[in-house]
Amino acid sequence: RPQTRPQQLEFVQSNACRSAISASIRTKDIAMHGDDCGTRNRTHGRCSITLLGHGAEHLAECFLDEAGDFHDLRWISRAWLEDRDFHRSPSMVELEKEEMVAVALAPCRGDGASGDDENCVIVGTTSGRVAMLASSVKHNQARLVPRRLLQQMQSQSKAPALGSMGLLEGRLLGILDPSSSQIHVLDVQQGGAVFGNWRLTVAGNPPKWIALAAGGNAFWALDGRSSSLWKFKLSVDPRVFPGSSGV
Repeated sequence: RPQTRPQQLEFVQSNACRSAISASIRTKDIAMHGDDCGTRNRTHGRCSITLLGHGAEHLAECFLDEAGDFHDLRWISRAWLEDRDFHRSPSMVELEKEEMVAVALAPCRGDGASGDDENCVIVGTTSGRVAMLASSVKHNQARLVPRRLLQQMQSQSKAPALGSMGLLEGRLLGILDPSSSQIHVLDVQQGGAVFGNWRLTVAGNPPKWIALAAGGNAFWALDGRSSSLWKFKLSVDPRVFPGSSGV
């Protein structure tokens, strides 16, 4: 049940990762990974941030608890992205480029392409593909290349959008579908098998879901209509996903 009095959400500015933000070239999406990302005073573990830039050929990464403003780059192979002809009208055909628009991090579970401790990168594209990328070294240069295709959306209108993915418990990938107010959940440890589809329900006026994140054993969805953030925990019934609190 939604709380009658929503909690207040506090944002704290961080001076870390400024150079990573500059290197990301108009940030499209952000993924966070680590045990202490949800605490103000991080005493153990590390909290890393990965930024996906517009049209960039790399991901910019940094650690919030790292001294100074150091960042690292993980280069991405774009050879696997497919460009398609888009028929705007019977007489006008344009080339539509496939772009990565959403990002999440997941354990690789090393089975050949990467080590067990390394994080793989999951990306959603404008063509409706959700793919897991892992590091591969060729000619002494490491790049992120496709390891497996997790999902191909049947309709391009269902393609992941900016900020529409979140990873729960290191294995459950939630993909927001604003048109149906649903979260499609895939099990990345089972090759992208469908874990379930949940409808986001809250009391009051119908929300306009615009973004999704995961953390604290729950999914978090942002309502653009009321500028409120809702927390959702997985329910037994895959038909309904009641909001437990508003922020």
